[in-house]
Amino acid sequence: YNSGMNLTADVKTDVFSLGIRAEKSLRAGIGKFVPYTGIRYMHLSTGDYTNSLGMHYNTDDINLWLLPVGIKYSADVKNGNWTIRPLAEVGYIWNLGDCDSTQTVSINGISNGFCYDVTDTGSYIARLAVEAEKGSITYGLGYGYQKGDSVKDNQWMASVNWKF
Repeated sequence: YNSGMNLTADVKTDVFSLGIRAEKSLRAGIGKFVPYTGIRYMHLSTGDYTNSLGMHYNTDDINLWLLPVGIKYSADVKNGNWTIRPLAEVGYIWNLGDCDSTQTVSINGISNGFCYDVTDTGSYIARLAVEAEKGSITYGLGYGYQKGDSVKDNQWMASVNWKF
């Protein structure tokens, strides 16, 4: 809804992602350190579309390579029938490829394009969490933080998982 008019469009976006990760578990007292590295390819494609005012949009496809490296720590602490699992993680993710994109907007034969950032060239990550497991159910609470050149992200997480 803009300037008293309802704008609509039918936008189709496709995402494809494939990755591999290598990690090695190293015992440390009651816990373990798990250093890891990996590579992930991601393809994002938004097809051309026209909104209800007749404005036509054309966006570049985006191809990204993500290279994470980091280390996780966790420990399993038994308390009766419960297993309490504190978790900590720090790392860095390099982003290579189309970190920016261009979109062209046209109406009535007049067009203009603009560029925008899709992602930073890299970002730091950190996570703290605790899980409580009893039988086939695991409860989790955590906080994650990600910081790049131009953005930062705070994530509060709660989860319930059931294994069957």
